[in-house]
Amino acid sequence: MQAYLEGAMEHSKHLLYALEADDTHQMEERAHALKGSSSKICAGPVREAAQLLERVRRSEDLSEAPQLYKVFKKEFKRLLEHLNSLPPPSA
Repeated sequence: MQAYLEGAMEHSKHLLYALEADDTHQMEERAHALKGSSSKICAGPVREAAQLLERVRRSEDLSEAPQLYKVFKKEFKRLLEHLNSLPPPSA
């Protein structure tokens, strides 16, 4: 789970940078990576939000990207809060 969190935090940060720079290629790559890794840990809402961001490049309409990013961040925050509420794994 730690590997997911570290990777997702990095991709999330670069996704924001790409959004701010209108870099649709980088935005699609980061969203795709987040979609895949979130799918592997069954984080459905995060995966869905990342998928919507990934589709922005294909539509070439960036007007929805800021709002979609807000949805992604909200769902990612919810996931982090849930994971932090879990007891640590037993040794």
